[in-house]
Amino acid sequence: MRILHNIPIKYKIVIIILSITLLVIGLGFYIGMFHYERNLKTDLIHNMEVNAKLIGEYCVTPLAFNDSNGAERVLSKLQAIPFVVYGGIFNEQEDIFASYKKLEEITDPPFPVYGNKHIFDGRYLHVIQPIEYENILYGHIYLVGSLASLNKKIQEAKTFMIALFGVLILFSFILAIKLQNLISQPILKLAQVTEQISNEADLSMRVKKKGSDELGLLYDGFNAMMEQLHQRELERDRAEEEIKSSLREKEVMLKEIHHRVKNNLQIISSLLSLQSNHVHDDNALAMFIDCQNRVRSMALVHEKLYHAPDLASINFSDYVETLIMGLQTTYRSDFHRIQFDIDIIDVALAIDQAVPCGLLIHELVSNSIKHAFNSHAEGLIQVKLRKNDNGDLCLSVRDNGEGIPEDMDFRNTDSLGLRLAVVLAEKQLKGSITLDRTSGTAFYIHF
Repeated sequence: MRILHNIPIKYKIVIIILSITLLVIGLGFYIGMFHYERNLKTDLIHNMEVNAKLIGEYCVTPLAFNDSNGAERVLSKLQAIPFVVYGGIFNEQEDIFASYKKLEEITDPPFPVYGNKHIFDGRYLHVIQPIEYENILYGHIYLVGSLASLNKKIQEAKTFMIALFGVLILFSFILAIKLQNLISQPILKLAQVTEQISNEADLSMRVKKKGSDELGLLYDGFNAMMEQLHQRELERDRAEEEIKSSLREKEVMLKEIHHRVKNNLQIISSLLSLQSNHVHDDNALAMFIDCQNRVRSMALVHEKLYHAPDLASINFSDYVETLIMGLQTTYRSDFHRIQFDIDIIDVALAIDQAVPCGLLIHELVSNSIKHAFNSHAEGLIQVKLRKNDNGDLCLSVRDNGEGIPEDMDFRNTDSLGLRLAVVLAEKQLKGSITLDRTSGTAFYIHF
């Protein structure tokens, strides 16, 4: 039955109808032929037994007087019966008394002649009956009838049955085609509409009901299901539109917040700049400048977020380049002798990571600019961001300057910048910071 799994339903229905029809017609023809053949044989047996009884009655006298010629004259009457090819009279001792032959090939009977019986051997019917008169047994009569006429009738009947079988199969096939349309067309129509709905994503489509049978109930159920799905789709579309509208409002609000935070931070930076104009102590002035740069690095994050399509994160590579350009403006007198190598992977950082990273880069780069090189040396500062095999990020800031003294613990120092770097790396980013004094100074921050 697996072969039927991938066949279209209309062909399945035709095959089922034809299979049932073939089974019923074949069984009917078999039963009909069986009864027809049995009736023909019954009629032939009856005819042979009647003739045997008549011949036997006429042969009582010849047997009683041992008149074999008289018995043969009685047997000669069998010539008028076309299908009888042999007749024989046997006495009480089962010896041949008289015989009649139409065919020379008929010889003595192949079995003992006694009792009352009939035997078919394929070509002939053998009939044996006792010859009795007043309950006295005088002998037996043995007749052989040809089955040629019976076999011919049976063959003609089979030929007719086969022809009729072919006609009925053709009629059944035509009828099956018509009947399968009544069943398969509504199902195929439902399948076509389902496929069309799937391809066009149109849940408003319905199938037209044409009856109140089980298929009609199926149509009603399908239409009811599609109506529910359509209503849910409309509700979902309305909900999505409301969500999109709410998101647009929130995006506008977040942009405005970032814009205002940036403006406020710029105001603070400007105030620090104005205040620094009245500071004459070099150390205090450096502190004001550092604070101003820190505020500017935070303001830069909000500015990038304000212009970014995704309000949740910023392009960190673009942010670092802009941040370095800001430091160049601040330390313009030192930048003519320092080169920068910036290598940042394409990664988007959220604001809670971008701000600490920006401040880290500001503190470490500023520290290198101010302390790593003497006034006449040329230097190189590298800022890189890479992703490790385990998925963590590694931020490195390296310079080829004089390096941090071996006896100096960067975790316990008076340098505010280095202390801020440790706090930002371990507290804000939940990561780690390490120092490498080989060939200058290199800080590695893993998070």
